[in-house]
Amino acid sequence: MKKILTKYITAFLAGSAMFIGQACNDSLDLKPLDQVSDASYWKSSSEFKLAANAFYGYLRSFDNGNGDGHAGSDLGADRGAIARGTNTVIAVDNNYNDAYKWIRNINYLLAKAKSYSKQDEIKTYVAEAKFFRGYVYFDKLLTSYGGVILVKDVLTPESAELIAKRSTRDETIDFIISDLEAAIQDLPLENAILANDKGRISKQAAQAFLGRVCLYEGTWQKFRGNTSRATTLLDKSVSNSNSVIIANQYSLFKPTALGDSALKYLFILEKPEIKSGRNYEGSE
Repeated sequence: MKKILTKYITAFLAGSAMFIGQACNDSLDLKPLDQVSDASYWKSSSEFKLAANAFYGYLRSFDNGNGDGHAGSDLGADRGAIARGTNTVIAVDNNYNDAYKWIRNINYLLAKAKSYSKQDEIKTYVAEAKFFRGYVYFDKLLTSYGGVILVKDVLTPESAELIAKRSTRDETIDFIISDLEAAIQDLPLENAILANDKGRISKQAAQAFLGRVCLYEGTWQKFRGNTSRATTLLDKSVSNSNSVIIANQYSLFKPTALGDSALKYLFILEKPEIKSGRNYEGSE
């Protein structure tokens, strides 16, 4: 009887130990509730969309200082020194640092997209990422520093880019153009964007921006005697700008209620509601 009882107690304790051990493992191996792990993310197209949403904060607007790298403007005290030629070397360049932080975020999405099984589901968000990479390289880097180091992938401690010399101006602008052209292929027409997604980058928005990029660089090259390259870039600017026009996705902002003041209010009305009789000088 004693032997039977001993075996029973031993089996019970062993089972309890296994149960407690398993319970402890289960309790310790929980995913954090206040954050998303990288391993559990990137499983659906909606998650790629959410990741791409963050890139829209990289755009210049009246609400942020993005794009302060635009050298040469005399608007604002911080950029007046650049226009006057009295600016000095700074210890920390946040414009440069922010640009490469943003480029890493964009490259990370593009890297994750390569292993996603249903490419057609995420092609729009991949296109948005390529648009924003081109945008950041142009708006934050090329216009301020000319040629810069081109980072096309997520870096590791062994990446050659960490000790690379900066690319030439031509290489940098060509990379920007290639990103924008790749984005244009998979971005939707403006009228195909659903109401809840209005404000996302459309094919015509990317074409308009590419037209601007090529106009900027084509003009820069023209006045430095690089006639052939200038002509190629300016022709590309005309072609993309014309594509926006013939797509017929937009109309001029000229409401009857605003009359000759339409141009003025185009830039100061956040949510223009064109209603008959409305006083646009500040009262209803």
